[in-house]
Amino acid sequence: MIATAIAVGTVGAHVFATADGGSTWSEGTHTEGDETFPGGDPIVVFTADGVAWFSTIEDRMHLWRSDDGGHAWTASPDLPGGTYDRQFLAAGTGPDAPYLAASGKIVGLNVFDAPIAPDREYLAVTWSRDGASFGSPRMVMPLPTERALQAPMGLLVRSDGRLVVPYIAWLLPSSGVITHRLHGRVSVTASDRRGGFRESVDVGEIDVVPTRGEPDPVKARLGLGVGGAAQDMGIGPRAGAIYLVWSTLVGDEYRLRVSASGDDGATWRQPTAVSPSTSGDQVSPAIAVGPDGTVAVVWNDFGSDPDGVCFQVKFAASEDGGQTFSDPITLNTVPSCAAAPLGPIARPSRLLADGKVDPESAAFRWINGGDTQGIEALPDGSFSLAWINASQGAPGLWFARISRR
Repeated sequence: MIATAIAVGTVGAHVFATADGGSTWSEGTHTEGDETFPGGDPIVVFTADGVAWFSTIEDRMHLWRSDDGGHAWTASPDLPGGTYDRQFLAAGTGPDAPYLAASGKIVGLNVFDAPIAPDREYLAVTWSRDGASFGSPRMVMPLPTERALQAPMGLLVRSDGRLVVPYIAWLLPSSGVITHRLHGRVSVTASDRRGGFRESVDVGEIDVVPTRGEPDPVKARLGLGVGGAAQDMGIGPRAGAIYLVWSTLVGDEYRLRVSASGDDGATWRQPTAVSPSTSGDQVSPAIAVGPDGTVAVVWNDFGSDPDGVCFQVKFAASEDGGQTFSDPITLNTVPSCAAAPLGPIARPSRLLADGKVDPESAAFRWINGGDTQGIEALPDGSFSLAWINASQGAPGLWFARISRR
C-alpha cells in the first residue's frame, strides 16, 4: 500500500509505502534521492501490472512511476496541457481500457482544437496506453461562452475502457456577483466509443460558502473538499454500480450525500444522507466499494466541537448499495485541531476581524483537515484509510485498517 500527503510549510509532497499491511512505513524517494517531490495535490494509483503511479501539480501535472511498491520513483514526462487542477488518476483493467487516465481543470492554454480565452477553466481528460506518453487533453464539456466554474470530483475507468467523469457545475448568478452561498449541480458524463463525451446527467444539488468575497472564511474552507467517486468491481448483484459522495450545506452546516447508478450512469438514485447527525459540519468525504459490494465512506466530522474548529475522522458502511449506512465509527477519539497553531480560539473568523490571523496560513487553509481522504477496498473485504490527524500536535499522515467481519 502507498499513502501520500502534501508537506505543509514547504513546497512539495511526500509518499510512503508499506509491505506489511500498514504496520511499518518507509518514505519513498525520487531519482535524485530526495524525499520531497515538487508540487502539491498528490495522488497515487496502481495499474493492473503492479506499477505504482504518483502525481503532483504545479504549472504542469508531474508524474512518477515505481516498480518496487512505492519505495523508489522515476520521473515520467509531464502530462501535456497544463496544471490539471483538482487532478485525478485512474487505471484501466480491461483489454480495451486505457492503461492510465488523468482528469482535471486546465486554464486557458492553447491545447484544444478551438479558440479559447486565457482566463477560463476547462474540464479535460487525457490517457495513455503505456504510461509513457499521453495524448493531447480532450475537453469534457462543450466550449463555455463565459468563464466556466467546473470542479472534477473523480475519474473512473470502466471495464470496457470508457471514462466516467463526475464533476460539479457551479451556477453563477446572472449578476455575476457571488454573495453568501454558491449553488451548483453534481453531474456525470462518460466517454463514448468515438472518444467524445455524452450529454451530462444531473445527480443532485450542492451548496457551499464561496471563497470569493469571504462571507464566512471558516465555512468557505470547510467546503473545499469536493467529494469522490467509486465503482463496484465485484461480481455481486450490484456489479458495475457507480457511487458518488459529496458535502453540501443543509441550513448552515455541511452534510454528506450519496447517490448511486445501476445503469452505467444514465440515471441516478435520489441522494441520501450518510449520517443522521444533527450538529456539526461533515466535510472532505471519500468513498470506496469492497469486493462484496459494501460501500464505505470516510469524512471529517466537526460535531463533537461546539466551536466548530476540531474534528474527528468517521467511517460508515452500507450493505444495501448506499441506501442506508451503519452507525459511524470514530477513528480518533481525541479531536484533531488542524487550527491549533492559531492558538486557543473560538472561531478563526473572530480573530480575522481582529487582524490576528493570516488567512493564507497553513493552519487556517487546512482547518478542514485536508480537502481529500484516502480510502481503498482490499481483497479480504477490509478497508485501508489514510487521513490527516492533529490530535497529538502537528498535523500528520495517519493510517488505519477497518474490517467489516
